[in-house]
Amino acid sequence: MSYRSDTAAAEETAALVQKLGRRVLLVQTDVGDEAATVAAVDRIRTELGPITLLVNNAAYMKRQRPADITPRTWRAIFTINVEAVFHLMWLVREDMVAAGGGAIVNISSQAGSHPDPAMIAYGASKAALNSLTASAALAFAKEKIRVNAVSPGSSAPRAWTPSTRPPWHTCSARAHLLRQVPVGRMGEPEEIAATVAFLLSDAAAFVTVRSGRSRAVNDHRAWNGPWLPARARSRCHDQSIAEEVFNSMILSQSKPSSCRISSVC
Repeated sequence: MSYRSDTAAAEETAALVQKLGRRVLLVQTDVGDEAATVAAVDRIRTELGPITLLVNNAAYMKRQRPADITPRTWRAIFTINVEAVFHLMWLVREDMVAAGGGAIVNISSQAGSHPDPAMIAYGASKAALNSLTASAALAFAKEKIRVNAVSPGSSAPRAWTPSTRPPWHTCSARAHLLRQVPVGRMGEPEEIAATVAFLLSDAAAFVTVRSGRSRAVNDHRAWNGPWLPARARSRCHDQSIAEEVFNSMILSQSKPSSCRISSVC
């Protein structure tokens, strides 16, 4: 399992894997660095053997006003969300071919198909990832390599703290969002992971992406405008909550995530 900077979180995850009686190797690397990624894959091969399962879940998201998007930000987002995924897929492909097959799961986002003016670069990168996944699935199918993508629905990461929790999580806008979720609650990380585990398993031997569609986990939203609909304002206690949420999310996402994890099993 590779990680960028959050050693404590990586070690906690590794401990959970070890409790299952499995071997785990932690490799600190930034998947945006091509040379470091090659070195990490080579180390994994040396210590654990050929790589036949790959999960690409590193990501960089930055909410911005359209006028504030720069070429530098665009490139940074595409480097992690698209180019790094391509690089890792092609690095491990030969291992999978030699082993007689394998499985790849790329973590996408509903932003790839649901337009959001505050996430133009991120949404475009996830749309590109969906296309890459679909094309690779068709190209690799004859080599018995399955390629799928998972687009998580609304979920609440345990990593959120009072200072990092999005404003809508404590506003009546959250209730508005939950009314659109059939089960009436936010998803749990384990529920997203279960879908990924299924797609990696032999039980999904007949499942691979086609027609550019990713696997949506609770894809509940019939898209009808920006991420927080204007009509939600009347349901929030705060005045002009849509603008406040928009501004707060931009501020809270002004820097890259401290931990980009790309799991290589």
